[in-house]
Parts: sequence; structure tokens; C-alpha cells
Amino acid sequence: MPTENPHLSDAQEIEAASRWSRFAARLVDGLVWMAPLPFVLFPCLGPMVFLAGLVGILVAQIYFLVTRAQTLGKKALGIYIMRSDGSIPHIGWLLVREFGIPAIALFLQFFG
Repeated sequence: MPTENPHLSDAQEIEAASRWSRFAARLVDGLVWMAPLPFVLFPCLGPMVFLAGLVGILVAQIYFLVTRAQTLGKKALGIYIMRSDGSIPHIGWLLVREFGIPAIALFLQFFG
């Protein structure tokens, strides 16, 4: 069941983000996910630091997704995920949209 969007007042009109701003937000999300990568390139730091970085990013992404309907990239660009009626989608759909669909695409790229 969709919830009311706290980011909109009754007087505000819904304006969709442009394709370029959505692309830029996805690009920022990709750069955020690559942040722990240097820890793999320097084995002296150990794989646990890399895994801790990935888990930290995952927790941050899920936190912003659940509480604000944004990923870190969308937050950086001021974009929210909302339905056409202005409500916030169900958390299950948000998780599938941000993590499930890209995981399936990645799987199909390597094994499809």
C-alpha cells in the first residue's frame, strides 16, 4: 500500500525528473558502489575492509531508500522515487527496483 509522500505539500505539483538527471543519479550511485574498490587493489588492507565498505554502502542505500525514497545518488541530485499520484511506493517495490532488477540484469549478462 503506497504511503503519503512527506516531500510534497498539497500545493506542490509533481514534476518528473529529466532522463539526464536520473542518469546522473544512477552514475553517482555507481561511483558510490565503486568507493571500496581501492581496498581490493591494495591487498595489505585486507578483504575485510572491502567487505565492510560494501556492507556500509548497502546499509546506507537501504536506509535512504526506506526512510526517504532516495538512493545516495538521487539524494545528491534532489530526486525522489514516487508513484505517478505522488505517493511513495511500497518498500518491497523500492528494493526490487533498486537491487533486484539490476541483479537480474547482471546475472543475465554473465550467464544468459
